[in-house]
Amino acid sequence: MTDPFGLKDFVGEGRVCTALAYAVIRGEQPAQVQVFGCGLDDLFDLASLTKPLATVSTIAHLLAEQAIGLEQTVGHWLPEAQGLLADASIKDLLHHRAGLLAFSEDLASDLSGPPEKRLRELRRRAVEMPLRHRPGTIVYSDLGFIILAWICQRAGRSVDELASAGGFVIPEPSMATQCIPTGLDQRGRPLVGRVHDPTCRFAGGRNCGHAGWFGSLRVTERAVRAWLDLSQGRPSVLPEEAKALITPEPGARTAGFDVATPGGTTGGGWSDQTFGHLGYTGTAFWIDPRADRAAVLLTNRTWPDGMDRGIGDLRRKFFAAVACL
Repeated sequence: MTDPFGLKDFVGEGRVCTALAYAVIRGEQPAQVQVFGCGLDDLFDLASLTKPLATVSTIAHLLAEQAIGLEQTVGHWLPEAQGLLADASIKDLLHHRAGLLAFSEDLASDLSGPPEKRLRELRRRAVEMPLRHRPGTIVYSDLGFIILAWICQRAGRSVDELASAGGFVIPEPSMATQCIPTGLDQRGRPLVGRVHDPTCRFAGGRNCGHAGWFGSLRVTERAVRAWLDLSQGRPSVLPEEAKALITPEPGARTAGFDVATPGGTTGGGWSDQTFGHLGYTGTAFWIDPRADRAAVLLTNRTWPDGMDRGIGDLRRKFFAAVACL
């Protein structure tokens, strides 16, 4: 098996991960793909890649349908929200600047009943959680995307509607043989075919907005390519309105994506137009419109014990090498 980026040494028991898949996309050419310890169609827990691929994409379609506006407030859609959160806009949530805390280990504790009931309770708790930061302060927050998923549903689209159409999966335990393991649950059972993120898992695993999607390298590459094509004016499954979500603001994220920063996981060589996202389980993608280039990296770096064995180094090595092509 060829290893042009020198990634094989990161894969194996006791190393960064036991499964790794990558895709390099240059313009309209077929993607360059490779896997170690897995197959092209094995399913990775995408973790926070769910945010852009599910929730931000859903926002884009709702914008195209004129069902929502980025300047509309949380209170407009969710009368349940009060105070400063009610005054925050959809754009503020997308930029992670609504003042919400990053996450809460207690948010999904003691949820009970069927999945629909648990999700309703999770959403209620998210909007009732006191703000932790001054509005306008950028603090990456899972809570903001849980709230965005609720707004999407109120506006007529659940964030998981796009999953099956794009080839993504919201897994069932019966699908374990197709899924890459990511860790152990609170009872010491392997998380295989179950969402790694505990908040999403305890809430039923569906329509949470911040996590929950699983995808193979093939389908993730296709979804990332759609954003690259959009940035280049090529035909894309995404509507034109999605372009409003990928333009970086000076010193800040885009409306739903992270941006390249000095010393960050792009490893250098990616332009200031670059946007992308990371996932806790060891997933990542970056898109550079100026170079007409993108790359996807999927790993299970949390297996088996959640210890960090060098995912930052692995990401920088891979994405820096892609920039040199």
